[in-house]
Amino acid sequence: MYANIVSEYYEDIDKEDLINNVLEHFGNPDKSKCLMIGDRFYDIDGANATNLESAGALFGLGEIEELTEAGATYLLYKPDDLLNIG
Repeated sequence: MYANIVSEYYEDIDKEDLINNVLEHFGNPDKSKCLMIGDRFYDIDGANATNLESAGALFGLGEIEELTEAGATYLLYKPDDLLNIG
């Protein structure tokens, strides 16, 4: 189901730049086949800025209001919810 999962903590890089770097690293794949998963608004903001769909992980640090206000495409209440996307 998953071709690549990237997880890194960068304090000094903008999330949009990080996502663009990852996309470039993987040969600029078709964005319609990519999903940004994150638990904070800046993860969703990064997805929106790079025209990716996003999934707000409610089992992380962020709360539903934060992720919906940021515009998450999907909400994940538990990791298995990924199986219901697409």
